[in-house]
Amino acid sequence: GRSLRLMHAAVEDAGRYTCIVSNSAGEERKNFDLDILVPPNIVDEGTVLDTKVKEKHNITLTCEASGNPVPEIKWLKDGQLLVPDRRYQVLSHGRFLQISGAQVADTGRYSCLASNSAGDRSRHFNLNVLG
Repeated sequence: GRSLRLMHAAVEDAGRYTCIVSNSAGEERKNFDLDILVPPNIVDEGTVLDTKVKEKHNITLTCEASGNPVPEIKWLKDGQLLVPDRRYQVLSHGRFLQISGAQVADTGRYSCLASNSAGDRSRHFNLNVLG
C-alpha cells in the first residue's frame, strides 16, 4: 500500500517506521520517526484538596503529572502565577510546592497547572493557615 494508518495510536506505537519500495532496478527506503503526544495527566486531577497548616509550620503540596512530552508544571495562588522565593520553593521540576513558615496571608487557593503541546490539566488546593 501507499500509506500506513495507525488507528487509536498508543504510546507503544512510537518509534521509527521504514517504507521500502523496490522493483527490478533497485530499492529505496524512507524512514519516519513517530512520536505520540499524550496530554498531561495529574494524579487526583479535578479534585480540590482542603488542607490546613498551623502558622509558622511548613507544608508541601504535591502535583504528580505525566504526559508526552513531559509536562511543564506551574503553580498559582488565587489565579496568579506564583513566583518562587525564600518561603515558596518549587521542587522536583514543579512536582512539589513547599511553603516554609506559613503565615495567615498564605491562606488561599493554590493550583498546579501541567501543560505540554497536547493540552493542559490542573489540580487545586484550598490552604487554610491557622493562626
